[in-house]
Amino acid sequence: MSMAGKLDDSMNYLQVAWDKGYKEIRHINQDDDLHELRKGKPYEFEKLTDIKLGVDLQFGNIWNDVVFKNKQDYDLDDVFVLVEVEHMLETYAEVYFIHSLSSGGEIRFQGVFDKCSSRGKGKYSLFCAQEECKYGDFEIKDVIGEYSGFITRIKQDGSDVRETNPIKIIFQVGEDGKLACKSSFNHVNKKGLPDFVVGNTLRLDNLMIRFYGKEVVGLLVDPEDKDFFFGFWAKRK
Repeated sequence: MSMAGKLDDSMNYLQVAWDKGYKEIRHINQDDDLHELRKGKPYEFEKLTDIKLGVDLQFGNIWNDVVFKNKQDYDLDDVFVLVEVEHMLETYAEVYFIHSLSSGGEIRFQGVFDKCSSRGKGKYSLFCAQEECKYGDFEIKDVIGEYSGFITRIKQDGSDVRETNPIKIIFQVGEDGKLACKSSFNHVNKKGLPDFVVGNTLRLDNLMIRFYGKEVVGLLVDPEDKDFFFGFWAKRK
């Protein structure tokens, strides 16, 4: 059988498995056994596994909203979305977190991009649990370094999106050889995420962190007001 024929068969087998419910996207994208398929059928592979999210920025006279819709035939969990809007030669960014979004479901965040008075040019980046890099799947040396990005304060139910500020995060090796974090961002009179050392998990009390290559996203429950959380995104320099 030709290589093309083998790739067609492999793609068909993957499609059948997908239709039967096998949708472990992170494993599919990293499985060595599927390397030739990813290389030989890049368009078909991406079309099948690419996670699609509908993003609708709705600009009003006073209040702007953003609506996210899950276009997949399966639920999405622990979803982080970085939305960037170009307006009047300036680029604005906000980071949202969605705990769970069912297939075909949608969620609305209100009061977004209050510095934009009219529709701008926007783009988004999606990070979700289906693609996450879990602790234990990487070595500490792969993620240490300085990261820069944005952090947004949002009401837990999405009904009020507040300020967005720059954030800097440094991941380093702690004294006990585990992953340690130091960070800074401006919020009222407080600065920074809580300093912490990560043991065998990236989910701590009121704090969650996910790694995606050179990017990191996370969620911090506001220690001063539990009705709010901070969603953040940063990229390693």
